[in-house]
Amino acid sequence: MRLKNICWLRLSLVAIAAFAVLFSGRFLWYKYSVVRPLETELQNTAEVENAAIQTMLTGSSLNITILLKNNASLPKVYSAISQKTALLAAGHQLSVEFRDHRCQELEQLYYDIHYYLQEAISVGNFPEMNAKVQQLSLGCVFKIS
Repeated sequence: MRLKNICWLRLSLVAIAAFAVLFSGRFLWYKYSVVRPLETELQNTAEVENAAIQTMLTGSSLNITILLKNNASLPKVYSAISQKTALLAAGHQLSVEFRDHRCQELEQLYYDIHYYLQEAISVGNFPEMNAKVQQLSLGCVFKIS
């Protein structure tokens, strides 16, 4: 075997080109057979306003961000999404983030109620918690747009 007659530069360029073609083919296959169908399935869900999927460079994990409509039922949406992702994204790590249309008044009400909820959980005084939560919620009127 003669190693002197082998052109190492050409051999390395051919190897680099072959790896580039293989990896770009894998990237395109992953994008058009996993990510795009999953994104269209999620956007066709009735209670989802928008769905976006971000992939990591390794392609082993998917970050899914879902924007819910105003009248969305979280258990329905979650079960529909888990069924669709189980079929199309099997074998990948999934991270699902739900976003909704929150208003400042709702955030403040949650902040006010949260103390009474935690106190009732730790002490066990649920009737008092119920009365305080109802008292706080009487003055709230939310405008859903």
